[in-house]
Amino acid sequence: MKNTYTFLSAIVLACTCNITGAQTFEWAAGMGGGFQDAGLAITVDDSGNVYTTGYFADTVDFDPDTGTYNLISAGAYDVFVSKLNVQGKLVWVKQWGANDYETGKGIAVDQSGNVYITGNFKDTVDFDPGAGNFNLIANGVVDQFISKLDASGDFLWAINIGGATSIAQVSSLALDDSGNIFTTGYIYGTCDFDPGGGTYNLNTTGGYAIFVSKYTPFGYLVWAGVMPGTTSAWGNSLAISDSGSVCITGALIGTVDFDPDTTTTYNLTSAGQEDNFVCKLDASGNLIWAKSMEGTGRGSGHSVAVDDSGNIYSIGSFTDTIDFDPDPTMTYNMTANSWDVYVSKLDASGNFLWARKWGGSDVDDGASIAVDAIGNVYTTGFFKGQVDFDPDTGIYNITATAYSDIFISKLDANGNLVWAVDMDGLQSEWGYAITVDASQNVYTTGQYSNTMDFDPDTGTYYLTSTAFLDCFVQKLSQCPITFGTETVTACTSYTSPSGNETYMVSGTYMDTLTNAEGCDSLVNINLTIASSADSIAETACYTYVVPSGDETHSSSGVYMDTIPNAAGCDSILTINLTIEGSTSASITETVCYNYTVPSGDETYTSSGVYSDTIPNSAGCDSIVTINLTITAVDVSVTDNSPTLIANATGVFYQWTYCDSVSVSGATNQAYTAAASGSYAVIITQNTCVDTSVCYAVNIIGITEDDFAQGLSVFPNPAIGVLNIDFGRTYQTISISVKDVTGKLLTMNTYSSTANVSLDMMEAPGMYFIDVSADGAKKAVLKVIKK
Repeated sequence: MKNTYTFLSAIVLACTCNITGAQTFEWAAGMGGGFQDAGLAITVDDSGNVYTTGYFADTVDFDPDTGTYNLISAGAYDVFVSKLNVQGKLVWVKQWGANDYETGKGIAVDQSGNVYITGNFKDTVDFDPGAGNFNLIANGVVDQFISKLDASGDFLWAINIGGATSIAQVSSLALDDSGNIFTTGYIYGTCDFDPGGGTYNLNTTGGYAIFVSKYTPFGYLVWAGVMPGTTSAWGNSLAISDSGSVCITGALIGTVDFDPDTTTTYNLTSAGQEDNFVCKLDASGNLIWAKSMEGTGRGSGHSVAVDDSGNIYSIGSFTDTIDFDPDPTMTYNMTANSWDVYVSKLDASGNFLWARKWGGSDVDDGASIAVDAIGNVYTTGFFKGQVDFDPDTGIYNITATAYSDIFISKLDANGNLVWAVDMDGLQSEWGYAITVDASQNVYTTGQYSNTMDFDPDTGTYYLTSTAFLDCFVQKLSQCPITFGTETVTACTSYTSPSGNETYMVSGTYMDTLTNAEGCDSLVNINLTIASSADSIAETACYTYVVPSGDETHSSSGVYMDTIPNAAGCDSILTINLTIEGSTSASITETVCYNYTVPSGDETYTSSGVYSDTIPNSAGCDSIVTINLTITAVDVSVTDNSPTLIANATGVFYQWTYCDSVSVSGATNQAYTAAASGSYAVIITQNTCVDTSVCYAVNIIGITEDDFAQGLSVFPNPAIGVLNIDFGRTYQTISISVKDVTGKLLTMNTYSSTANVSLDMMEAPGMYFIDVSADGAKKAVLKVIKK
């Protein structure tokens, strides 16, 4: 089911508000002669010069000031092109024509001031308005022309489009930013759109067919396309977007293929007697989309405009009820009183944004539309009787004083009425074209008869037509709008300068203030809301102080803290906190001789249970209990020469000569020497290794084994001091120290002692200690110095 919104005309009792003072009359210029003259198209350059084209008959004075500048038509109607300066004074005016009806219908000016005009002609016409001659001969019943003049009005070139027995009626002309020329209208029959030596024919299949064409700034064909149908269709206006897309409005009857590509089809079929449409092509002439507004009566799009965002505005007239939302799933109906004016806005994709209407009980017509830089919409046309120009629920009635009056209306970008005015006359007036410049000055052209007041405010500015219908050009100014940009950084929210809005999200916003002249000042606000948020994960021992320093936490959890960020605003910090305490562990260690704890703080030389403190993975204290075993290797030997027996059992043995050479195969607990010499045993117990003293074995003589048996040497290996315990007291003890080469290093004599302590100052290595007591007892000790 379609969602339906219906907009019906109604009679509402309300006060009528005066909003005409929003614009000021600047000037008006009338140009007329003995019959009928009209301005059909208007444009303005960056300097404020105003260009108008249309038609005139007989003799017309084109100088709107006190001077005279007469042009005389060659036929029924001639084309005129007029340039007025910013004050409305004549700069130049040009004409061309022949014996029939020649009409200027579209005009544009490029950045260099060159002027482009399009229209229709018959027969042979000299398009050089100067002293030269440049004749074009119409190919068919009616041909289209495009002509280019320079900023002084001098002829540059002209081309024509048509075909034998064909009709090529042009309606509109526009330029893109590169100066390429676009036109639209309708054709009948076969027309050649290549004005050069080639041929590019477009054909109709039924009645009239829409055409659209693109030419270079020099008049060479780029492309052209036709939208044929079963009955008839008309292209009434086109506009070019900033991206170069071509937007067209007009009317269709029956079925029309809106895709100019002959290999594909995109048909729209009118629902009523005649439907208005909007279509969009890309810069290469390919169809992007086409939309029609269906209804029970008749509708026709007369003019189209595009804003800087690509939104498309169209104006026209309609009867009965028309659905202005082209989406088939939605409806936005508006119902006319008779023939009413409509204004429609679509986005760049052709989606419906809004539509507005106004009209009375008689015929009213929307002829032309323009849009300014901020999306305000300007329209002109004519109305009869009394019309409410407020398309919303309010009332703004204007009553025509003549048979038909000209209206000029301004809507904002949302379709709300800003102001509306009419020009009072005594007979008939029509507004045909409107444009607006960068300063929001509004220019209109059309035709009027008899006497007309062109000042829409409380003042008067009368122009009186010379004969039946004269051409006019009018300029209105508006309260000057100023523009500004503000870049703002706020912490949590920002209130606009007007005080009307409060924003809490970064973005670009528009605010409206009143400037020094009492007019709108539009401020573009680039807003950054600088408050921030972040999260961190923290692990601490025992307690944690938040970054701001305001809180200390002793348990794990999720906490919030507030600190200033780089912009000086609050940064909300979420802290995922883990509080770690001390840990404990127990280890068992078995080592030789001594043990240094993991922290390195203590060294132990005896077995026991000890404690040490080291940091754990969280950086907190870890209490380590150490079950320590210090292994002492028993290196005592029983000397039963020539057999030596190690007293330690269950260990590994290696007997060695005291010159540090191992005895091959001597790995048992007992070793029987085969030859006299000094022997020792190396004991390996677990990972500990120690060496016994040397025992002298004399295979031939008698040895005093009891002397060596009574000696005790410790520690061995020695670090600094070597202790020798003799087991009893001897009167004289002689001790000498030799290295492995037999070199005597030290020799000392001791008296009446049972214990001797030697300071082992030698370098690490193996040494031999020769010991004798009371001149008869002898032994050789093997010692390792660390």
